[in-house]
Amino acid sequence: MAVDIYKENTKNKISVIIPIYNVEMYLKRCLESVVNQTYTNLEIILVNDGSTDHSESICKEYESRYDNVIYYYKKNGGLSEARNYGIMHATGQYIAFVDSDDYIDIRMYQYLLEDIEKYNADIATCGFQEFTDVPIVDEVYTASQVEVLDKREGIKYLLLSDKYCNYAWNKLYRRSLFEDIQYPVDMKMEDLGTTYRLFSKCQKITYRPFKAYYYFQRADSIIHSADKRFYIDKLTLSISRFRFIREIYPGMNENYLFILRTIFLDFKYFSEEIENVNKVCSLLNNEVPLERIKGLTTAQKIKFFLLRYMPHFYLRLFGVL
Repeated sequence: MAVDIYKENTKNKISVIIPIYNVEMYLKRCLESVVNQTYTNLEIILVNDGSTDHSESICKEYESRYDNVIYYYKKNGGLSEARNYGIMHATGQYIAFVDSDDYIDIRMYQYLLEDIEKYNADIATCGFQEFTDVPIVDEVYTASQVEVLDKREGIKYLLLSDKYCNYAWNKLYRRSLFEDIQYPVDMKMEDLGTTYRLFSKCQKITYRPFKAYYYFQRADSIIHSADKRFYIDKLTLSISRFRFIREIYPGMNENYLFILRTIFLDFKYFSEEIENVNKVCSLLNNEVPLERIKGLTTAQKIKFFLLRYMPHFYLRLFGVL
């Protein structure tokens, strides 16, 4: 049973958006973790993105049992469209996301809201842990361990560290951040195209190492069923992010190193189409000054020069054409 620790503070409503598509096996586990939060001023928005299994009946069951659960059905349009739909219908001062095959610690929103209020932050972030069976409960959550970053530091650490990560779901956001930002529709890796833009609007971002979000590793998830389209979308979004960050922080070398390492790591997956190869070669020739490659390893520097000056030879070595 949830403990209403903020019963009198009704203004700080959190809209928790849960996109749902064919997850009947996992949905109750997810919903139980949200409806039983120790912070109870929640608006729980279930967006059924055209499920064909029994997810709808589960959603309607929870809507009938809990006054703060709101159910919507829409034609299938993908994860980004479902998140955007939820944001459009949200009425809370804060926004949060949970993927419907994952679940969260019952204290997650209590701690994240405390961090936002204590440090006057715009986004509060927590740790997460991946699991396939039963995760180990993490008790590392003391306030003394909270890190406070400005937006430049936050963006830099998005490029450097997985602990902050691009994922939408291990964060609590001020709703105002989404006034002119949506998740990119009809693209995979949608978080990669959004989180850095949200960070760029922040004055402060907090990180709490408490692993309050449990990220279920499904064999058929987007990450684990990556195809050519996945890597093409990743390249497109990565280049857009690179250019955006370069515009506001031209001296941030981590930005250059990240786009180069992404290209080298994923090149073989998108090199079947010469359009993608030309896009990469143009970027290396026109947008990456030589002084920006100092942080690369020797092997990566060799790849850089081969791809920049001898792309056809690079393709024979590392591509699939």
